[in-house]
Amino acid sequence: MSPRPFGVRYVEDGPVGILEVVVRFSRISPPNDEGLRMAQRLMNHFAVVAAHGGLSDTAVPPASSTLSLTAEEIGPEESRWKFEGVRVSPAVKVVIENLVEFIHRRVASVSQLDVIVSRNSGLARTGNALSRLRIQTPFRYVFEPQASEVVLDIEFLNEVEDSGVRDQFVRLWDSWLYVAAAGGFEDEDWAGPVRIFPDGEPESYADEITLFMDQVSVSDTAFDVLVNGFHKLHFVAAPLKLVHVY
Repeated sequence: MSPRPFGVRYVEDGPVGILEVVVRFSRISPPNDEGLRMAQRLMNHFAVVAAHGGLSDTAVPPASSTLSLTAEEIGPEESRWKFEGVRVSPAVKVVIENLVEFIHRRVASVSQLDVIVSRNSGLARTGNALSRLRIQTPFRYVFEPQASEVVLDIEFLNEVEDSGVRDQFVRLWDSWLYVAAAGGFEDEDWAGPVRIFPDGEPESYADEITLFMDQVSVSDTAFDVLVNGFHKLHFVAAPLKLVHVY
C-alpha cells in the first residue's frame, strides 16, 4: 500500500478482542465541531457494517464475524474509538486507514493514527487483504452493473411481513453507503474517483427490497462488503433467495 499522509502505528498490546482507533489532529488546523461530527458519523457507520459481518472472509465467516463500538471520545486534539468483541478480516486494517485518510483530507489534518489491537494479532504485518472479502454466499448473487445508475434487488426465500426485519437490510445499506462514499473499501489499484449516492427511497415489500443508487464509482470489493453483511442477515434476520446488482 502507498504511504499514508500521516503517521501510522500499530500497538499490539491490547487484550483479546479489542480494537482501538486513536486519531491525533494537527494543532495547526484542528477540526471544527461540524468536522468532528462527520468523523464520528463515519466511524459509527463503519461499526454498523463490521458488526453485520461486512468485514468477514473465509477464515472469519459472516455468521461468526462480530464487532461492537463500546466507547468513543471526540475532541479537536484527539478522537478515540474503542471496539470490543472484534472478530473480523485483516482487511479491517485497510478500511480504517482509508477512513482516517478521508478524515485527513475532508475534515482536518491528521498527524498520527494509532491502532491498538490484541497481542499477537499480526495486524501490523498484514498487507492488503481486501481481496479476501469475496466469499461464497448461501444465496444466489448476481453482479452485473451496467452504468453509473445501479439497482440492487434483495429477494427473500419466504415472504417477510415484518417491516422491522426488512429494515435491518436497509439500515445496513445506509451505513455501507456512507463508508463506501468515503472510499473505505478501496485499495491503491482503484484508479477512478470514489462516489456513490442513494437515488430515491428504497422499495420494501414482503418478498423483496429494491435499492437505488446513482453516480456509482466504487470498486467491486465495496459490493462484496455489502453482500457479506446480507450474508449474515440471511442467518440472523431472514433467509435470502437472490441478491442482484444491475
